[in-house]
Amino acid sequence: MKKTTSIRKAASPKKAYVPVKGAKSAATLAKETSSPATLIDGRIRDLGGWRGETLARIRKLIHEADPQVVEEWKWRGVPIWEHSGIICTGESYKDYIKTTFAKGVASGKPIISTVNPVAKATVTSKMTVDFDTMGEQTGNYLLDFLKDKSAKVGTFPGPSGSGWAEAFLDGFKKAVKGKSNVTMLDDKFGDSGVAVQLGLIQNALQAYPDMNVIWGCAPAAEAAVGAVAQAGKKDVLIMSSYENQAMLDALNKGEILGFATQYPVMQGRIAIDTAVRVLEKKDYVKSAKAIPDMIAKSNIDKINMSLVLAPADFKAVYSVKAP
Repeated sequence: MKKTTSIRKAASPKKAYVPVKGAKSAATLAKETSSPATLIDGRIRDLGGWRGETLARIRKLIHEADPQVVEEWKWRGVPIWEHSGIICTGESYKDYIKTTFAKGVASGKPIISTVNPVAKATVTSKMTVDFDTMGEQTGNYLLDFLKDKSAKVGTFPGPSGSGWAEAFLDGFKKAVKGKSNVTMLDDKFGDSGVAVQLGLIQNALQAYPDMNVIWGCAPAAEAAVGAVAQAGKKDVLIMSSYENQAMLDALNKGEILGFATQYPVMQGRIAIDTAVRVLEKKDYVKSAKAIPDMIAKSNIDKINMSLVLAPADFKAVYSVKAP
């Protein structure tokens, strides 16, 4: 059975892709070289925009997970990553980038999906969280913080069509729906890079000078810190729909109001424990859900942060042994 992951096209306007002058296409490179790495470089350049960025990010993650991985170019132009057999493909289509894991569960090895699991993938076990619940938690916290004060909110959820961005936003809107002191100004979707989010936020600050709440994905919140400071808007509240180290640092500095967490470290620990149990032929949980929390200045001392983020100086060490 095959496990397939598809990353769909964002419906927001694409960033303009300007080809590098003199750069050769993947098709030209295929005729001149037999180096798969060079061919994959060409494919990423040819795709450009969000598709090129996505394929490049997938490639980077694979190399981080397995430094000994071998890159191949097969089947008339499909990037392949191998280590003692095919790990996965990197297929590009008009509306999405797809990775296909050739052996999957049929190989007898445990495949545990966690933190951001693929909804319809064939896996051994799955550890999930409801993103809409996380979004709703941030909305409820904002209402409690505001009390009767008015808020004019601009939202920056992340890439349109990703699924998770819409889920976070749906939860947030569910919490503030019908509240007379909250006005929703606009939803600005865009790639989840700090530079892209910064542009969206700067434009929104100009379009909505009375916007006093910025809510969105972690890169949006990170970009908002600098944008509001540059604009001299000290009273703008900033919230993130999820956690990362930048959000924790910003919270500790008093730059953001707070963020939701799905306890990703805890999920990772459960995933590893589950994989070991599968290998040892022991009973294991096939599906579980983490209960998210809201983290803010008022409760951070009550949160076990070792279940949220790795230490700031943590460095991953990978070891792969061929069978």
